[in-house]
Amino acid sequence: MKRIIIDRKLSANEFINVLNLLKAGNLVVYPTDTAYAIGASATNSNAISKLLSYKGKRDNKPLSIMVSSIDMAKNFVSINSVQEMFLNQYKYMGLTAVLSTKNHSNLDKKIILDNSVAIRISNILFIKKLISDLNSPITATSANISFGSTPYSIDKLLESTPQDKLDMISTIIDIGEIKIGNVSSIFDIRDKPFKVIRQGLLKLPKDYF
Repeated sequence: MKRIIIDRKLSANEFINVLNLLKAGNLVVYPTDTAYAIGASATNSNAISKLLSYKGKRDNKPLSIMVSSIDMAKNFVSINSVQEMFLNQYKYMGLTAVLSTKNHSNLDKKIILDNSVAIRISNILFIKKLISDLNSPITATSANISFGSTPYSIDKLLESTPQDKLDMISTIIDIGEIKIGNVSSIFDIRDKPFKVIRQGLLKLPKDYF
């Protein structure tokens, strides 16, 4: 496991190395707007199996995915005009949105639950570029093992994660402590009224109840 400590972006060599690791089906811990997540290519079945082994027992809890843009999301989920307006308005405010998957989506089947998937849109430029260059969403589940505490710093993640699990991670991208200290809000926006699945950083606006 390699730990990359950075300020705002990866160097060119670091970027290429992380991208190649994701392409090869490896696990990478990376920062989001709310906490640290563990990423694997969402279209690579072996990578998703490895991720599920890392996370451990999940009690049928679905995995969320991170995309680089709404346009990328449209390759995998159905988005109507109301949903697109909502995503555009709140995509960088701690939002995870449950949407219906498209029939031809090449997302790994272990990610899809009841013909739906939960998506996030990264607001971190080098993560957006990683996903775009990978040409695949990556998983956005928090980097802790199942039922562990959400990691807002890499030091806390290393302290709370068994070594055999850490050995499954290829690289950790460390930008320091993520100070927001809250999880993303999960809203099911497949139909109106939208439903709150998990209350986190973002409150659901009354217009969408």
